[in-house]
Amino acid sequence: MSGYTQPAAGMDVCLDGAVTGAEICTAQITRVNMCYNIMVQELDGSIHTVRVCNLDDAFEPGGHGICRPGDSGGPAFEKFGDYRSAMGIISACFIPVGQNFGSRVLFSDIVQVRSIMGGNVAVW
Repeated sequence: MSGYTQPAAGMDVCLDGAVTGAEICTAQITRVNMCYNIMVQELDGSIHTVRVCNLDDAFEPGGHGICRPGDSGGPAFEKFGDYRSAMGIISACFIPVGQNFGSRVLFSDIVQVRSIMGGNVAVW
């Protein structure tokens, strides 16, 4: 990464989840700094709702797959040729019933993460 960028609605964002396994740069940020109630399934099968805030929302306007289960923790970033600027960390993927991929993703805003947790973005 060459640094970090404050995400804003209307910006393009690239994703690179471990399961999807490819850099996908067709998503667009629709909302920033939002709170969502997310259903979580535990290892024992129980399901409950968790409220998560400071998330940015992006979707792929053509409906193509941009995320899969297991992509959480991967980078959301802006791309300029060979340079990449961190925008966030993939947190959730919305997957329609009957499909194995999602065209909408939530990611933790890197500026919020830095503010809450401290630290910096590694540059290489």
